[in-house]
Amino acid sequence: MADTDLTPQEATSDARLPLYNAGAYDPVDNPYGFEEDGHTVNQMRQANDVAIIGRMARRMALSTRADVLLTHADRALTAEDASNTALDRIATGQDVVTAAGHVADALAQANRAMGYAEGLNLPPITGADEGKALVVQNGAYVLGAGSSVIRSARAVNTDITKSDLAKLIDITAGTFTQTFASTSLLGNGWWCYLRNSGTGDITLDPFGSETIDGLASFVMYPGEARLIQCDGTTLRSVVLTPFYKIFTASGAFVKPPGYKLFRALIWSGGAAGQKSGGTGAAKGGHGGGCFPVDVPASDVPASHTVIVGIGAPALTAAGVSAIAGGSSFAGFVVQGAQSSYAGGVVLMPDSAAPTSYGFVGVIELAGGRSSLYGGSTASSSVNANSGNSFFGGAAGAGCSNGTLYSPGTSQFGGNGGAAGDATSGVDGSIPGGGGGGTRTGPQSGAGARGEVRIGGVI
Repeated sequence: MADTDLTPQEATSDARLPLYNAGAYDPVDNPYGFEEDGHTVNQMRQANDVAIIGRMARRMALSTRADVLLTHADRALTAEDASNTALDRIATGQDVVTAAGHVADALAQANRAMGYAEGLNLPPITGADEGKALVVQNGAYVLGAGSSVIRSARAVNTDITKSDLAKLIDITAGTFTQTFASTSLLGNGWWCYLRNSGTGDITLDPFGSETIDGLASFVMYPGEARLIQCDGTTLRSVVLTPFYKIFTASGAFVKPPGYKLFRALIWSGGAAGQKSGGTGAAKGGHGGGCFPVDVPASDVPASHTVIVGIGAPALTAAGVSAIAGGSSFAGFVVQGAQSSYAGGVVLMPDSAAPTSYGFVGVIELAGGRSSLYGGSTASSSVNANSGNSFFGGAAGAGCSNGTLYSPGTSQFGGNGGAAGDATSGVDGSIPGGGGGGTRTGPQSGAGARGEVRIGGVI
């Protein structure tokens, strides 16, 4: 290819330069406009096109000058030129001088174009820079956040680095520690979105001894999304979407920053149904209570244990009582359902006596009783259906002399288990459902475990 031929890149830039305009940007109708955020797409591309054409013009000018000088030398050496008239020599000399002047002008223009492009000091572009724009940072052009947000999904830890600027880091599965590059490498003004769209717990761990929101680390629970920002020395975050964490077993709750309060539903375990062992009646187990709490973030310790009460185990021997375990969060305890007293009762842990607080389970009364938040109760006379609850666990069904009664139901808690006569009672449903009773079956129905559900409020 001759020096005067255009490369494919030069041909593309040469055709594109006249198309840039000050109109409104539209990716289809006006892809080279600068208004309506078009500069984020076209400013750097136009500067690159200018640089490419500048280099092309310089190459062609140098090639033309070389050709002119070679022609002049050839003319001076040939015998034919030596025999030419003085007038012809003068005319040829004038042509050479004129051509050389044009070449010099073109070369000067090319040098000015290249100087302009080099003065911009543009950063190199790679395929990973898709969606980024040219921005000024610390007195220099850098590739910064454009108008688009690129999603980067992951299920294991990959270090968050400067290349993740303006991305949505979407954690779709797993429980792991998410690490970051140092804040000095991320730089002032770096940011990204970070979301836990899975069901695991993600621990955010900045580089070395660096902090995020003033903490060495904290946990992002399921459902949470944050804006993460760096100022060159530390990381900060803003909660965009609050978390919702369900404890199905006891464990530690690490308080995440950025919340005004924490809202919880606390279910205790349900009681097991009775086993009468003969012709007598067998009652169903009472449901576990549920208690809603709103706790200011300032009243929740940085880390503390959440207790999830167990359900009372199934009874294989007649005449034995079984009491379910209680659940707790942030200083509130929901007492487990009693086998011969009532459904789950909400208690303050520092009470001198088990004084009821808020919505409670009711003392058993003939016919069974329903409740709003407390666990519902089975009938004391057994000859009736068990009570229902709106939030608490429902009572299991009883049976009497071959007659099976209906278990209670709950809108948000667990339903009660069905009764059996010569068959086993059915276990209560999670959370907090009471087990069904049995007369002579192998065993009664077990009470269901409790549960603690915690959500953040921003």
